[in-house]
Amino acid sequence: MDRNEVVARARRAVKAAFLRGGIPYALGKGGMKPEAGVPWTLDGLDCTGFCAWALGLSRKESRIPGGWIESTMIVRDAKSAGGIFSATGDPRPSDLAVWGDRGNGQGHAGVIVEVGGGLPVSVVHCSKGNWNARGNALLETAATLFLRNGAIYVRCDLIEEIVEGSPA
Repeated sequence: MDRNEVVARARRAVKAAFLRGGIPYALGKGGMKPEAGVPWTLDGLDCTGFCAWALGLSRKESRIPGGWIESTMIVRDAKSAGGIFSATGDPRPSDLAVWGDRGNGQGHAGVIVEVGGGLPVSVVHCSKGNWNARGNALLETAATLFLRNGAIYVRCDLIEEIVEGSPA
């Protein structure tokens, strides 16, 4: 899968959630079947279940410590050597914006879908806040929430880089 496919999957999921009338937020749900047409289960979806699915991964991932994709693990993996995520100071569409558990609440993650001026402009993410405010946990929003909370930018090393001038 390449960067364009990740962004397209993220945006298709938002459209499908809207057409369904909204997806409820449910901690620990979704993202188990990357081949599925949508990331959620009947119970709902959470942020890292969505991110794993958008990246074409199962959130139950044997190549990461602990074998379960969640926000604190993504941050930890991105800051260590040998995992599947790497921290980057140069965010691009298909990278994740993420912060881990800080002891006072859950972390959060989303797929960056638009960048401008070296920073994320919009992010697709699944949150309880989206659910409470809009009746749909999965939305594309401005990146303000992630910028305000000091998110780091993380690249999945399994996503193919797009080489300019190469056949798609």
